[in-house]
Amino acid sequence: MIQRKKYSEVELDFIFQCAPMAEGLFGLCGFRRCPSGHSISREAYGKTDDSYGWEVGHITPIAKGGTNDPWNLQAQSISYNRSLQDRTPLQALLEAVMGEAKQDVRPPRSTSLYEVYLKEMLKD
Repeated sequence: MIQRKKYSEVELDFIFQCAPMAEGLFGLCGFRRCPSGHSISREAYGKTDDSYGWEVGHITPIAKGGTNDPWNLQAQSISYNRSLQDRTPLQALLEAVMGEAKQDVRPPRSTSLYEVYLKEMLKD
């Protein structure tokens, strides 16, 4: 069994703050949006019984060669993160569009500014 990394509060704050701000009143109250569009709350980290619960997800799963480096991490709602299994968000989206998804996976609504920045910085 893969042992999950324990994140410090500073790391969790950073990962949460990189998620896009939720729209409307939720955004004004400090909520963020995970790639599936679910609203998440910083205080609900790891709380599976909270509808705003979230956990740290990997853009490229560890099983597919991903790392725990900051540019490969994002705040994801618990249901979204667990529905991805060992797929990237793009793979899950393509499977959903092609009708081959094993579970109901909502496609990401947008790419965070952090992701866009990192992709530009890492271009060769």
